[in-house]
Amino acid sequence: MAQTLPHDVDTSMLEHAAEAETVRALAEQLPGDWWVVHGCHWTLPRSRGICQGEIDIVVVSPSGALVLIEQKNGAIEVEGGDYIKRYGDKAKSVSRQMGRNRDLLMQKAQRDGGLPPVGVTSVLYFPDSRVTQLRGAGLDAMTVVDHDGAPELAPRIQALAGHGDADPERARDIVRFLGGELGLAPSLHALGEASERARIHLSGPFAGLLEGFEMHPMRLRIEACAGSGKSEFILRLARRLGDEGRRTLVTCYNRPLSALLRATLAERAQVDTYLGVLRHLAEDLGLSVAMAEAQSAAFWTRIEQQVQAAIARNGIPAAWRFEAVLVDEAQDLGPHALALLQQLAGTDGDFVWVGDPAQNLRGEPMAAPEGFATFRINQNYRTPRAIAEEIREIAPAGVEFMNPVSGTGVEVHACTTDTLPTAAAEAVDALLARGYGYDDLLLLTIESSRSLDWATPTLGRHRTRWFTGRYDEDGNQILTDGDLMIESVRRAKGQQRPHVIVAGVDLERVTEPEVKRALYVALTRATVGATLLRLTEPANVASGHPATETAA
Repeated sequence: MAQTLPHDVDTSMLEHAAEAETVRALAEQLPGDWWVVHGCHWTLPRSRGICQGEIDIVVVSPSGALVLIEQKNGAIEVEGGDYIKRYGDKAKSVSRQMGRNRDLLMQKAQRDGGLPPVGVTSVLYFPDSRVTQLRGAGLDAMTVVDHDGAPELAPRIQALAGHGDADPERARDIVRFLGGELGLAPSLHALGEASERARIHLSGPFAGLLEGFEMHPMRLRIEACAGSGKSEFILRLARRLGDEGRRTLVTCYNRPLSALLRATLAERAQVDTYLGVLRHLAEDLGLSVAMAEAQSAAFWTRIEQQVQAAIARNGIPAAWRFEAVLVDEAQDLGPHALALLQQLAGTDGDFVWVGDPAQNLRGEPMAAPEGFATFRINQNYRTPRAIAEEIREIAPAGVEFMNPVSGTGVEVHACTTDTLPTAAAEAVDALLARGYGYDDLLLLTIESSRSLDWATPTLGRHRTRWFTGRYDEDGNQILTDGDLMIESVRRAKGQQRPHVIVAGVDLERVTEPEVKRALYVALTRATVGATLLRLTEPANVASGHPATETAA
């Protein structure tokens, strides 16, 4: 595969998406010692000002020969023996534009770049048109490519410029000149923004389609993979219901996700974790809830049973009767939770149950409500291509990775259980040096909280922030006061960060369903890149997480 400049070609930028697709196609078809440069901008001072222009795509051969590609999308007109492209009220001669760009770029290469004369060929590419007659002295069948000839674009470029002995240094000097002399590195924040733009642009039709769904009362079950836009759909639907004045409850199992939903929805809906709903409902039913015992799974099972018994005796309190109940990350909730939440919606209220069976870390089947319309989506719009390529083997069957942004991929570092904290600290050091901030990072434990020494307030020079497992008198979780967020995989569901560090991965166990699911969930949190801290010895820690670790 040929190298590209910029290194991450963003096809989600609608203004240049067609050119970016051409760059990607050429990169995939040309050999690895070729270069494909997208958007070569140039300026050249002249006596009366500064000339400037842009060449859509420049291909550099191993010998340093150039092919300048002028790509013209859409309709092309022929006037007076010339190809004409219209931009609003303005008409531009394509052949004159190509000749001017070629001559001035070569002048700049020799004057400012100090480059020796190079072989240059101009190619005119019409991806949306068919050429029926060639016009112009500088054009022939090899240098004009239309829609029908698109599959032959790369072979033609090789035929035009693939001559001469390979000269890697000469080719690299030309690429450096074309890319500028600033020594630029890809902007990590720009990659994150590009990935987010692509995710929003691509997942929008999914949310729009579901917003048009009509069923009275609504009984909708959505099974959607990681990165498909489940939470965005919940938010959009909750906003709509709130604007219509309907009492709406939005709930999930995960505390950090509920905080994000609450902050976004403001007053439009009541938002809480399922255990938060359970606690406050129990209190309104007159039951005693001792939050000091909240770390025990048996405690919440007992509260759930007491709540159901109280409802059977006294009915649902008025404050807990909703016209719509929306459940996010429903794979983490069992059949008892489903039954209780359905009661809160009553027989006439809307009920939407959204989850991903592949992210079920409880080891139990996802509760399946009866009589619901089911909608499934397997398109992941969040995960960048370089990560997607690494996790295809552990991804559930049928998942399609749609995000066109490459990202920075997955880095793997070996460590032992003893050196894991040091390896994690060094990984954070390196990421901060590359331009990330603490808010861009999330350190995830894949096995259990005991795979890192969570009692340590620092990791190297970094102050850490994590859930202590304790609650205050109001039932709020107590977190340490630090900068670097550490979470378990279970608590991270529904969240995303530009870069995720996954700590304590025993790759020898990745074929085990539990470890495979956890690793898949962890890596699909990343929108730019990820770091795996791989254990070179079996981890002597208990797997799984206590069911109450995200308790209300």
